[in-house]
Formats: sequence, C-alpha cells, structure tokens
Amino acid sequence: MNEPETRDEAPSGNHDPAATVTGPAPDLLSVIQAQLATLDTRVASLAGATERQQDIVLRLHDENQRLRRGELQQAIAPLARHLVELVDQVEHLLAHGGDDAPGPLEIVRRGILEGLRRNGVDRVEIVVGAPFDAERHYAIGVLPTPDAALDGHVAEVRNGLYLWAADGRVMRAGQVSVYQVENAAATDTTDTTDTTDTTDTTTQDPAHELADHNGARA
Repeated sequence: MNEPETRDEAPSGNHDPAATVTGPAPDLLSVIQAQLATLDTRVASLAGATERQQDIVLRLHDENQRLRRGELQQAIAPLARHLVELVDQVEHLLAHGGDDAPGPLEIVRRGILEGLRRNGVDRVEIVVGAPFDAERHYAIGVLPTPDAALDGHVAEVRNGLYLWAADGRVMRAGQVSVYQVENAAATDTTDTTDTTDTTDTTTQDPAHELADHNGARA
C-alpha cells in the first residue's frame, strides 16, 4: 500500500528579515552627533579647568618669587649699604685727588659696583639740573639761583642713587643739593631804607627748605 507523499511547501513570496523589525529604524547619524557634542562639552570643561589650574600655579609661582626676592633683599641689605658707603668714600677721594688721584681707587670702585650689580643692586646716575624727586633724592643742601626755571632742581650730587634691580625700589636715596630761587626783595640793593627788621621776612631758612624737600619722602 502506497503511503501518501508529504511535501514541504515553500512559503509563498520572498521572505524579508527586516519585515520582522517593528517600528522605524534608529537614526545612527543623530546618535553619533549627540555623542560627539557631549564629548566636545566635556573636553571644553576639562580645558577650562586646566587653564584655571595653570593660572593658579603661575600666580603662586609669582608670589613665591616676590617673597624670595624680599627675603633676599632683607638679608643682603646691611652688606649692600656698607658697600655703597665704601663707594661714596672712594668717589670722594677721587674727586678731591685731582689729576694725581691713584688709579687703584677707580679699580676698587668699579669692582664694588660690579659686586653690587651681581647681587641685585644697581647704581643710577643723577643728572644735575634734573627735577628733584622726593622718592629717589634726599636734599642735603640748598643753593640759591636767580633762575626761576631751576627752582627745585638738582644743583649738585653728593652721593649716588641705588635701586634694587628686581623691583626698582630705592635701596639708598641719592644725596643732592637743590636749587632755590633767590628772593628778589632780598637781592635788591638799591633801596637805602633800613631793612634790619625785615630780614626774616625776605629770606627763607635753608633748614626749613630742606625739610620741605625731604618731607615728601617721609
């Protein structure tokens, strides 16, 4: 007896695997763009934090350098002042020695100035005729002058000006004499009247003038 043949019937039509996915397919480009935007935000945040940290480090370094300079200046200030006074003495010997001034003194002067420079102290030359600077000059004398344009200007330089090279602060003020314009009433000799009682009103005490000049530095 013949058994009936069984056949596997092929499904009708073509089978599409994608047809089994329900809903729309995800937009991969949008997902990637969103992730990149998130990464950009994180990178920018990290970069900002790094810049702030670098700024803090730089400020701390600058502050540390200022503190170290201040401590160094305090440590060498007594020696520097002593050397400056020694330069003053050598220069006075050279100024009063005439043409026969010994050469070794000038060598000593230059050597001391170079030593000061290497240790952060600079000498600044004061120009005669320059305006008196109460921050950098110390008046030790007054010279009369008929020229009103010179009033309050440097007349003579007694000792030089020295500055701290690191910050430009004054280590030792330059000692100078200052021009003071003469009072016309005091210099008029054509008046034959008795001026005995008016002497104090026509001249100014040089000591009082020095106090006026140096008072601004105090």
